[in-house]
Amino acid sequence: MISVITLVLIVFFLELLYRTQWVDFYGKELRSFNASTTLESNVSTTTVLALGDSFTAGNRSYVSQLRTIFPHTRFINGGISGSGVKEALLVVKPHFAAFRPKVFLYQIYVGNDLIDLGYHTDWTRYSLSRNIWWSISGIFPSIPYVRRRFQEFQVSRKIKKEELATNGDAVGIDASPTFSPEHYNERVRQYYILDPSVTDDSIRLQGIRKGDFKEFTSLLERLMAFCTPPNCQPIVWVVPHKSQVSKRYYEQEKMLGAILPDPSIYVEENYPFFQGIQEAMQTQNIPVLNPLGMLRQVEKQHPTYFANDDHLNAFGQKSIAQWLAQRLKAFVH
Repeated sequence: MISVITLVLIVFFLELLYRTQWVDFYGKELRSFNASTTLESNVSTTTVLALGDSFTAGNRSYVSQLRTIFPHTRFINGGISGSGVKEALLVVKPHFAAFRPKVFLYQIYVGNDLIDLGYHTDWTRYSLSRNIWWSISGIFPSIPYVRRRFQEFQVSRKIKKEELATNGDAVGIDASPTFSPEHYNERVRQYYILDPSVTDDSIRLQGIRKGDFKEFTSLLERLMAFCTPPNCQPIVWVVPHKSQVSKRYYEQEKMLGAILPDPSIYVEENYPFFQGIQEAMQTQNIPVLNPLGMLRQVEKQHPTYFANDDHLNAFGQKSIAQWLAQRLKAFVH
């Protein structure tokens, strides 16, 4: 009985620390993706704060390339792999206090930003253990945080033990050039096992994702309120899902188990998810950028995504950096 009470107290204390960020739970990422001199608070140059998920996080993402393009601008990479808007809201206040950015660049991913709000329990379709886990995760977000850190540790150990070669920031990604459903990212395959329509519903804003989107835009508005012109320029940009970029990727996602019934939506450049973000940001006069057309063009020259993962490869990241640089010229130098 005492051990149970102790465990409950530990969980509640951990949750309190996590929600308040009295302990910097994401300081590891900040220190890994930024030089100590970059993080110094007395830097007087123009500062761009970039937040987002694994498309932003890393030492070889578009952020590091923007640093080369704009050598006189300070870029703070606040990206967190596996994160969403809820995690961004946890770190945005201390980041703004520490770095006082002139530009706030927030990256959204249509593929899983709605899923990251929390899974929906369904006691008729899913196992008891899975539903219990989802319920606990929704109440105590610090618990999936601990689990994610443990998974990162396991991946790191495996890489060291087996001396696996990694491709830049693509730790744990099968970087082989040949598509194979068996070797594809396990998490993506799991998504389609649980909900084969998840990608289509996210892009179209239909089914259960329509309600998720309302919550997402509400949280997004709170996040962007930290950056108010003329002292700070907020910019939102949306990473499309891989299946939207080329017919080849579209067919591969179907081979992974995705239900993508109407291919016409994968031709449209202004798809419902992107339009919805634009409308939500209109009241605050915040620009929302869409790289889909550009990615479709450069995809004809070279693959922009990994063959066995939904993330941008080195060429895709470089293309994004060059595309963003053209749109940042008005705000940085």
